[in-house]
Amino acid sequence: MLEIKNKSLTSHSNFNKINSNVNANLSKEDFQTLFLLQNKNAEMKNNSLKNEDLANLAFLKMNDFQTLAPNNNKATLFGYSVDENGFMGADFNKKAGLPSDFKIHKETLEKMHKTYVTPNTMSMPSGESANFTLQNGVYYAGAMPLANGQSYFNKLDIASVFKWAYTQLEPLIKDSTKNAYNLGELQKYFPAGIAYDSGEITKIYQNQEELESAMHEKDILFNLGLSNGAKNLFFVFEKDGSINESDLYMCDESFSIKQYINENNISKEGLLVAFMAQQGAVFKAQSPETIKSEYQKALENFEKFYYGGDSVSNYNAIKAGALSIDDFIESSLECNLWLYYYFMQGNKEPHLLPSKMNLQGYLEWDSYTPKQEQRYQALNNQDFMDYLKTTIKAMVG
Repeated sequence: MLEIKNKSLTSHSNFNKINSNVNANLSKEDFQTLFLLQNKNAEMKNNSLKNEDLANLAFLKMNDFQTLAPNNNKATLFGYSVDENGFMGADFNKKAGLPSDFKIHKETLEKMHKTYVTPNTMSMPSGESANFTLQNGVYYAGAMPLANGQSYFNKLDIASVFKWAYTQLEPLIKDSTKNAYNLGELQKYFPAGIAYDSGEITKIYQNQEELESAMHEKDILFNLGLSNGAKNLFFVFEKDGSINESDLYMCDESFSIKQYINENNISKEGLLVAFMAQQGAVFKAQSPETIKSEYQKALENFEKFYYGGDSVSNYNAIKAGALSIDDFIESSLECNLWLYYYFMQGNKEPHLLPSKMNLQGYLEWDSYTPKQEQRYQALNNQDFMDYLKTTIKAMVG
């Protein structure tokens, strides 16, 4: 196995330790991780549904887009052939745009379907509770949609996800003749990270130093409702070079990454799967066969609200001169957390803004505070506005 901090990744106690570290101080990338952790935690603890009910529910959802071959005694999954070793057949590789020698294990597709298409088993809120509202089958706590009982997609074209990921990753490989890589070789043959905007790579970080600098900048930009979009290419690495424990755990839970790890090496297929997980490929790939759930649509709208628009697009628009800092502040101040920390927390001096924002506290404040009056005060506080403009200009460059 590749070197990790703690190899007992599948134990409940280890999962609970990971889950306990997820709090309300979220960055944009934390959203999907939080909900995936919630879903997994609920599956382990929620006994409200019997096993046979869960099995029936999963079968019905899978049957929405799974076509079994006629009686030809060949194993199939989602309409694609599967060989005797559990790897997807040539028909899947062709649909996914993968080389014929690629070996994608069926368990990866099964876990992707379970994670993103099968509704989770989190208990639904009480319909009589005054703390929640129900719209289009999705419960809300204020403006935030709840993941309870939801899925991200009604249907998911998994082949299109692989196709998108392969076309993105293949140009970044410095030596495509190798079938497997160890951790040291990842730094030799691949860049450390990349940045996306609207599905396109906008920046390549060639080494760990460049990436760490960009990630530090990203944390500061978060305070301003902006993001440079920087991400690790495959995994989050610790200072000692090992793979971050929770990152590997989540990748295995949703994509079965361990199928591709042998001793100290990870196969080329495993790197593609890790890339898919790290870059959110299921949400970036486009296919007419994929249908978003009402929950996913609501979550996307909430993220736009939370960040005052698309934080990466706004960052790049300011950097290119297509969006002025004044216009950005005017349009986004009400929709991010500056007001909450400036007024509610008593942080009158802007340099006291924390590096991470408290989502739950903001949502509670947002529900009960007359923001228009405070918005007017903030926009007319020259010291505060000058600080914001100067900070944004210095950060975006």
